[in-house]
Amino acid sequence: IIVDQKSIDTLILYFKDSTQTYQSIQTGQSELYANRKYKFNTLVLDLPLTGIGIHDYYFKMVSHISNFPIKLVAKAEFNKLSLKRNIIQGIFMGFIIMMLLYNLFIYFFERDKNFILYVLYVLMNGLLVCGYKGYLDLFIPGNQNLIVFSLPAIISLNCLTLILFSRNILELPQKFNVANRI
Repeated sequence: IIVDQKSIDTLILYFKDSTQTYQSIQTGQSELYANRKYKFNTLVLDLPLTGIGIHDYYFKMVSHISNFPIKLVAKAEFNKLSLKRNIIQGIFMGFIIMMLLYNLFIYFFERDKNFILYVLYVLMNGLLVCGYKGYLDLFIPGNQNLIVFSLPAIISLNCLTLILFSRNILELPQKFNVANRI
């Protein structure tokens, strides 16, 4: 089962085993990435199938998000999906890194403040996408609290760098002093 939401604090799957006693499997953002069975950017649980027939499964969730997709896929399909997602995310992050390096290179030759502000803005956007897609676990291993609390800080820094870059590129203090004060 793929639960396509990274921001779930705790997700517990309850099921009956072959002796008809309830067992549970737990995952979530509170679990360290290194301790997860599947190294995937969202949450993945094995669905224990005991015999042929109809089975009941129950979820218990602790989260501030209540709307998220759940996909039931076979292991081979999961591997394809995982590979496809990682390739697409890798291409995106490669593009972000390329933009960072290119504009940093230009900044070193031009010494224009706009380029360094743009580099900071692109960096914050890249970190924001990594946070929402669940890839910050790869860059900050072992500290889930830092990851959970870093996302609001990244959003704030992203907004701040956007404001600074826009203000500087539009030359608001020189050309539109009234708009600059707002």
